[in-house]
Amino acid sequence: MRNLNLLYKTETTKTPEAISTPLLPNKKMPREVIDRVVRLGISNRHNCGLFDYVWIIAHAHTYCLLQNGKRMPKHAYLKTTFHELEAAFGVKNRKQCIEALDVLSQKGLIQYLVCCNSIYVYALLYKCLWTYSKKTVSIETGTINKSRGFIFLNIFSIRKYFSNTGRFSERDILISIWMNLIYNYQGYRITKDSAFMALYNGLRCSPKLKLKTLAYKWQCTPITTNKMLMDLDKNKFIKVIKLHSIGTFIAVGNYSELLFKKKSINVTEDYILVEFFHQDPDPKVREVKREEARKAAIKRYLKEKDLRENWLVYYWESKSTNPVIRKQALMRLRSTA
Repeated sequence: MRNLNLLYKTETTKTPEAISTPLLPNKKMPREVIDRVVRLGISNRHNCGLFDYVWIIAHAHTYCLLQNGKRMPKHAYLKTTFHELEAAFGVKNRKQCIEALDVLSQKGLIQYLVCCNSIYVYALLYKCLWTYSKKTVSIETGTINKSRGFIFLNIFSIRKYFSNTGRFSERDILISIWMNLIYNYQGYRITKDSAFMALYNGLRCSPKLKLKTLAYKWQCTPITTNKMLMDLDKNKFIKVIKLHSIGTFIAVGNYSELLFKKKSINVTEDYILVEFFHQDPDPKVREVKREEARKAAIKRYLKEKDLRENWLVYYWESKSTNPVIRKQALMRLRSTA
């Protein structure tokens, strides 16, 4: 078996005011969200297997051996039935369950055994390439703690096994959003009390997203991507805020409630305009400034249009023998250049 670079480590005893940045490999995935997705029957058609694997890990146990008086984790195992897998994977029959397991098996993520109506799934040993620590950098292995309300996933390993491997379903997109969340990030004020999905735009990680970028990431068309985001918004898994000619913002409103038992705020368009774009908190003042900017843009456009239409006239006037007319025409031509 190959080692899988997925990290599951023990929960810290410190106050959970964690800063979640794009650079940290450890991402929390609540079991409550996974179970609610299955309970509501969110679509899992044309999936890449991401949600299926996360569901297996969230419901698995860790098999350990005693070596020199220490418990050494070997692999995770899960005993389940076809009926349970059909609901978990969003499929209709046993054949489709086997096909979904085969996808993960071909990636080298799991091994499974079918025995009558039961299925035994064995995941690989969890190993982390590094831990994010200011003091030391070391290799850690951990176990799945069923008493916790969430699991830790390594975002770099998720990208390694599930990037550009096929179209994402609604369930896969939800997991991808959770894997790319930033919370209490010093770079953006909007993340102080809420979690936003953020992607690198070439310079830095930004929560201002483009639909085409998301469609490319999830291997879907922009229309399909927008439809699935709206469905997740309708079921209150995420909050999608679209700002005309600016971009799309995707927030998980109950992030702090699920992980830190801290009351979340209601993410609105006004909140983003004030905290992210530093606009005036008063909506009436923003409306006045927006109207002034609109009128200034119209005036500027009409002036440029007039100059473009009269450019040929100015050109021939610049050839005039009259020095006054020639000077005025040359000045107008320079202003249009």
